[in-house]
Amino acid sequence: MKETKELKREWTFRDGCNSLIKFKLVADKLVVHQLDTCHNHPVNEDWFQHLPKRRKFSGEEMTEISNVLQVQPNKKILQDHIRKTTRICTTLRDLSNLTAKLDPKYSDLSDLLSNLESNKTLEVLADEDGTLRAIYYQDEVMKKKYDLFPELIIADATYKLNDMRMPVFLQMVVDGNGESEIVSVFVLVTEDGDTMNYLLDLFKGNNPAWERTQTILTDNDFTERGIYSEKFPAAKLQLCLFHVLRSMKREINCEKMGIRVEEKNLCIELIQKLAYSTNEEEYEINRQAIVQTNIQPVIDYINNSWHDIRDQWVIGLKNSCHYSNNTSNRVESINQKIKQVITKFSNLKKFFDDLELVIRCLRQERDSRITNVIMKRNSSHYPRDDPKSRFAALLTPYAYQVVRKQMELADKLKVSGTDDNTVSMKTTAGMANVTSTSCTCQFTSINQLPCRHIFAFRKMKKMYLFFETGISRRWTLEFYVNMTMSTPSARSGNTTNNNVTLMNGPVVLSQTQKYRVAFREAQKLATLASEGSTQKYKQRLNVLQKLVQLWKEDKEAMVYDMETNDMKPVHQCVVCHKTFLDYSQLETHNQIHVKDEKIDDDLDDVDRYCDVHFADY
Repeated sequence: MKETKELKREWTFRDGCNSLIKFKLVADKLVVHQLDTCHNHPVNEDWFQHLPKRRKFSGEEMTEISNVLQVQPNKKILQDHIRKTTRICTTLRDLSNLTAKLDPKYSDLSDLLSNLESNKTLEVLADEDGTLRAIYYQDEVMKKKYDLFPELIIADATYKLNDMRMPVFLQMVVDGNGESEIVSVFVLVTEDGDTMNYLLDLFKGNNPAWERTQTILTDNDFTERGIYSEKFPAAKLQLCLFHVLRSMKREINCEKMGIRVEEKNLCIELIQKLAYSTNEEEYEINRQAIVQTNIQPVIDYINNSWHDIRDQWVIGLKNSCHYSNNTSNRVESINQKIKQVITKFSNLKKFFDDLELVIRCLRQERDSRITNVIMKRNSSHYPRDDPKSRFAALLTPYAYQVVRKQMELADKLKVSGTDDNTVSMKTTAGMANVTSTSCTCQFTSINQLPCRHIFAFRKMKKMYLFFETGISRRWTLEFYVNMTMSTPSARSGNTTNNNVTLMNGPVVLSQTQKYRVAFREAQKLATLASEGSTQKYKQRLNVLQKLVQLWKEDKEAMVYDMETNDMKPVHQCVVCHKTFLDYSQLETHNQIHVKDEKIDDDLDDVDRYCDVHFADY
């Protein structure tokens, strides 16, 4: 017996109520002609105000509210304001729907490119069939900032900012006053190797200063971080310590490793000490402490996953300049500011409009601080010829605070008298060779500023503490001010460099390439399945599990809309995945692939390229 499908549920405010009032025009007056006050539903004035027709705005009200929504206010506060001023009981959904209507729309990538402001380098990477792969974004200010301060790149991604759920990958640098500066924005469909290869090549092509990059700091969750080693062979990779410890805590748990809670807590405590080891000797002592616990799953995990790359995450083993940035908190902070402005799942046009707004806001705040640096004078009580006053005049405020702290720490060091121009001093990272202007300690190498050991040595020699030798130019106030004043404005009228690049993929995909394409689509399914209610999640998960079972049995599956039960045959090319309603169109289209592949076989056999599927329209 054929089962009866459940009808689509519909809701309506029309429930057959016969209540009415009719009027007649009699001698220029309205006279009640018919009256029926019997309702078949409860009558309540408060409920009446919540009906859809009562929640509509007049023309003037709509204009005023639309203008307010343009600045993305708190909708709850706006809702209360509307109720107080108009007595309209609007809902948060009403305001969200109105906001969606106000969002700028774009028809294609060309429209997106034409609507962006000038003075931008924007490259769009797409497949042959027009499928978006990635967007590269950079303006002249970003290029200039990277050219001035290229030594350290901090990179991180944030998610779910656009309607295509494409990760937004930021690269930033630290300038001479400790300010965070975005130097490029990558919007990716997925963080696969081919796309990142292309984007980093594009970044290098637009920024010749890449050869001067010494350190690249990312988090360990970035799967394609190894590409940075290939593209920046002279730079050293470092890992965000926060993300490293978080990953370790996730992996070291009772369920995965079959250990007890007290064993887990002990290992986490020892790993914390391991991460903050100040030198190789201390690191080995802390590692042996983990080995002595005899908790083999944890020992194997540390040795196999982290021991060989310890110079990328252990505090005392990093020897490249990172200016004391051991985490990607700077990028995380900017990501949070971006999320405060960019609404979740914005379309790409709205996303880029809001992104440029955030960047303008960050730069305005930075420029205000720069004005203070340039115009304010140090009113300290130190005499003009005091070393601290001299350093304050030489360095940016950020660098001066670092140096002043080192001068204060030097008072706690004891240096034995010697006639030599070089002395060996014990530091937390081991022995360091110190002269009056240089030191081989870790602080000097990672910050390129004078350390406490140099100041202690100069005090011992009774030398004047102020000196300029060995201080990186990036920290000097003169360089910072001059270069900042010469940085191009984001409003300058340089020519826009916008292009769409097609990534020509091979006609016959390898198994790895097929896996990557399928994996991208599977990620979208996982995201959509997890965002609904628990009931919807279980329903969607059940569908996916059934699909997996069918494919395991090498059976085909068919998708249709449960609400409309509308099924139409669609012919799909398995090479480029384009669909056609007419099979003859598919035959014509397929000849393109046959020609590209230079196959001399009979062209009538199109079944080797195409399958017939069903989809809803």
